[in-house]
Amino acid sequence: MKVDLANRVALVTGAARGIGQAIADQLAANGALVYYSDVDGAEAGRAAARSPGAVAVEMDVRNEHEVLAVTQEIRRKHGRIDILVNNAGVNTLHHRVPIDQFPREEWDRIVEVDLTGLYLVSRAVAGVMRSQNWGRIINISSVVGLVPLRLQCAFAAAKAGVVNLTKAMAIELGREGVTVNALAPGSI
Repeated sequence: MKVDLANRVALVTGAARGIGQAIADQLAANGALVYYSDVDGAEAGRAAARSPGAVAVEMDVRNEHEVLAVTQEIRRKHGRIDILVNNAGVNTLHHRVPIDQFPREEWDRIVEVDLTGLYLVSRAVAGVMRSQNWGRIINISSVVGLVPLRLQCAFAAAKAGVVNLTKAMAIELGREGVTVNALAPGSI
């Protein structure tokens, strides 16, 4: 699908691989200037190198200072941020256990990346979009946020939170020209 995204500036979190990289690649292929952000800066660099004009940035969505530094730098350089794709996310591979056995550290890690990280990046970018009266925010949730699966309590809770945070953001920002939507992919 071709869409004219010339002169649009996009930030994609978790863009070093997988869904995030595919989204960033498509935005770039349609003419957007895309910032491929990821906690793994080297992998973000390799991913961005495939798209002419793309920029790689190392950014941990859990780190408010990094998020603010990156978003402020994008705005300083370009005067705008038009598209935000909140894709950064994690799940557990080693702790597929019932809630009474689920480690607190693993709960905190998943919720911090999948929900709090999305909040921090959205908060940093929403003000920019409101000031320009235009923006698009796409949050990547999961089918597990809609229909929970067993042995994934933290991931199910975080992704369900993404669904309702998206609805709240849409209500808050829609009147100011900022559209907020969520996608809920299954296993990839």
